[in-house]
Amino acid sequence: MRGRVTLLMVAVGVTAVAGCAPSSEAAGEEDPALAAFYDQALAWAPCEEMPDLECATVTVPQDYAEPDGETVAMAVYRSPSHAEDAGSIVILPGGPGGSGADLVGQFIFGELAASHHLVSYDARAIGATSTIDCESDEDFYARASLDATPDSPGEEDALLAAWDAFAAGCEEAAGESLGLVGTRELVADLDVLRSALGEDALTLYGLSYGTLVGSEYVRAFPDAVARVVLDAPVSAGNWGDTESREVRAAAAESTLDLALHECFTQPLVPCRLGSTPEEARASVERLMAGLEEAPVDLGARGLLTRDRALAATGAALGGGTNAWLTLVDALGRAAEGEWRYLAELDAATFTPERDATVILCADLGAPEADVEDVRATAQEWAATYPVFGEYSAWGALDCSGWPVGPTLEVETAPVETDAEILVVTSRGDPVTPWAFAEDMVEQMGDAPLLTYAGSEHVAYWNSDCVKFAVNDFLVDGTVPESGACS
Repeated sequence: MRGRVTLLMVAVGVTAVAGCAPSSEAAGEEDPALAAFYDQALAWAPCEEMPDLECATVTVPQDYAEPDGETVAMAVYRSPSHAEDAGSIVILPGGPGGSGADLVGQFIFGELAASHHLVSYDARAIGATSTIDCESDEDFYARASLDATPDSPGEEDALLAAWDAFAAGCEEAAGESLGLVGTRELVADLDVLRSALGEDALTLYGLSYGTLVGSEYVRAFPDAVARVVLDAPVSAGNWGDTESREVRAAAAESTLDLALHECFTQPLVPCRLGSTPEEARASVERLMAGLEEAPVDLGARGLLTRDRALAATGAALGGGTNAWLTLVDALGRAAEGEWRYLAELDAATFTPERDATVILCADLGAPEADVEDVRATAQEWAATYPVFGEYSAWGALDCSGWPVGPTLEVETAPVETDAEILVVTSRGDPVTPWAFAEDMVEQMGDAPLLTYAGSEHVAYWNSDCVKFAVNDFLVDGTVPESGACS
């Protein structure tokens, strides 16, 4: 169940409700009640466990509607530049649940660090900022071992009961703050961070879920953005509706075919799944059907179900050719009865530490989806998308029983801002598909769209052409023309 979030890196499943008034709104720098937060200065010091990075905290109100109440110490990280008068580029992590510390020290950002400090953070409910202990690790793996594509009333009841129990555990752990950990709060926190950095307007690079944060920041604070890159975009309008879930299922299905074809381009390594791509696909479908009937026992990690295998498969599909070959080999070995390699992919996907379901559920609240309608959709999609369709359809019930929200309003009108905006995508991205980039371009006022020809998730990591263009844009404001980038 949790793996559905990891599968897509951004989220799937829940139907967002437009127009619901949030319980907490940030008025921004003009609000006198927030002056103490906006007047902060960051005290950077070497990070204890990451000596090449600097760490600091920025204090933000837990509830922006009650700034005199409880506060949150937001963990912030910086890879310092040695350039004189260096400004800051804030990197918005993916996930939700990505850690800023894992990003700012990446070698790939080295050219940006030559002229700018690279800054990132842990969002609420993540890492060093705060956590919400909704359940034990044992309970996590027990939930992850349930059938997330139920075939009987009993399995449906078990699935919904597990979500209810998870929601109850989160509510008990977080209390009234449970609705104050979503994207809306992160956007407000980001503006406080901007002021603490001494920036009148932020320069941002967002990847995957970070593009939702970045686009919502532009919408909330249009005068506080200088430049923003939205790489592998997902907007609030794509965050959880049925159409978006079907687009993701179709993209994952197509990318699986590409991965299976890739298996036959390696002349010295026989493809374990069959002698043709068609045989390989049939083997994968049999493998997944077999896991549906008889999951594999992983000991303390629970059961390797079809759903967990699909989560691991979907995550690997976003990694490009090398990840595809590893995935197809793992699937082939599993088809031969050797489960260790697929279990390793599962272990990289299903970890309690990486789970950020609370952010997803805070954003979208409990679903309005009807079980009977979801069941019918699952049957329809199973015929059209034999591997991923049923799994994606049942995602509509994620966050069932969630007691608060939705807190993220869905606004799709084009933004009005003088900020320079660049949208970047991979043409065959199975995680945040091409259609999401088209939506983002429209919402960002017909921003230019730079397209990498590959199928990897997050173009900057996989294309030198994209990386150089993005670096020039962020550093010098050089806006590339819309079009392809090899």
